Amino acid sequence: MPFDNRFAYQGQRDAERKPHGVGTLLHGGQLLYRGEFEHGSMTGRGYRVYMDGSSYSGAFHDGMRHGYGIWTSADGAVVRQGTFRADVFHGALRAWRLSRVNSLRGPPNA
Repeated sequence: MPFDNRFAYQGQRDAERKPHGVGTLLHGGQLLYRGEFEHGSMTGRGYRVYMDGSSYSGAFHDGMRHGYGIWTSADGAVVRQGTFRADVFHGALRAWRLSRVNSLRGPPNA
């Protein structure tokens, strides 16, 4: 992902001032990615929020989901867990849909 004036980066940098190490990438003031970078590329462990509001926590390589991770839909109702290869699910996948919980209550007072 090329960096330009639409993005704000906070974190470690390499000798060429590219994101390198741990940092946070913002777009329009909103979190886009928080995690590891390698010479300007999202590579390593991280957390990313997508434009549709869905998110992914896991391994990245060259800006793509690559390795084990967990993807969650924007409303949090659908979760997919498994291995990615070049930004696509690969191999075994666990998926579940969460139902809405209206309230949680402890035991009644005696």
